[in-house]
Amino acid sequence: MKAIRPFLPAAILAVVVCLPFLTLYLIVGPGHDFIGLWNTVYSSRYSVERYQQVHIGMPRNTVIDLLGEPLKTYTLTDYPASALRDEGTRRQYSNGAPLQLETLYFSRARNNRGDFDLVSVWFGPDNKVIQCERWVTD
Repeated sequence: MKAIRPFLPAAILAVVVCLPFLTLYLIVGPGHDFIGLWNTVYSSRYSVERYQQVHIGMPRNTVIDLLGEPLKTYTLTDYPASALRDEGTRRQYSNGAPLQLETLYFSRARNNRGDFDLVSVWFGPDNKVIQCERWVTD
């Protein structure tokens, strides 16, 4: 019983000191994500609520009306349909020919050397959404 006594105050002190930091971490999220969100510039009409309305099959013009003009556009040529995430989209384009996809980016880094919240929407050959991504870069 005497061996437990010195440990008990140290354990209580550790819980009291660490609990506020743990609570803050769980509420805010990892520091990496918090810094990434702070270091992001979004398109004119972008909001999390508007981005959640984007879905697979939505036309390109509707996405631009919803989120605003993209900050960057990128075209992928010879993209394999097997690499697409959505099963229905893979089946739709599974004729064996590589795809030409367009990616619109609705965010960019404020500071080029820092992480940021990457918001992108991919469009297939028929100008409809085939994939949406939002994540903090590393």
